[in-house]
This record gives sequence, C-alpha cells and structure tokens, in this order.
Amino acid sequence: MQDAIANQTAIERIRKDMLAGRIDYSEAAEQAAPTIKAINEKAKAIAKKHGMRPKLITFSELMR
Repeated sequence: MQDAIANQTAIERIRKDMLAGRIDYSEAAEQAAPTIKAINEKAKAIAKKHGMRPKLITFSELMR
C-alpha cells in the first residue's frame, strides 16, 4: 500500500511541475519512467498470479 501512495504522489508532483511550466513534456516523461516501470512490474506480477493479461500504463495515460 505504501508503494501505491508513493507512486501516486510522485506522479502528481511531476504532473504539477509540468503543468506549471517548470519542466517540459520530455523531462516529465524521463522523471516518471522509473515510477511507471515499477507500476507496470507490479501489474505484471498481479496479472500472472491471477492468470490474466496485465493492463500496462503509459506516460500519456497518467498525465490525463
């Protein structure tokens, strides 16, 4: 649960910085890459456990 909260706050911070103009889209994508990778790895593990295909996320989906 702590990982989910940490991931959510990291993505929120990056999104706010991008919307405020402190960083541009490519910098935001670069900063979010490790968090997105961690989220997708967790999704893969959960999907494998339940015998399903994972729903992977992308940077553009998170910034909407």
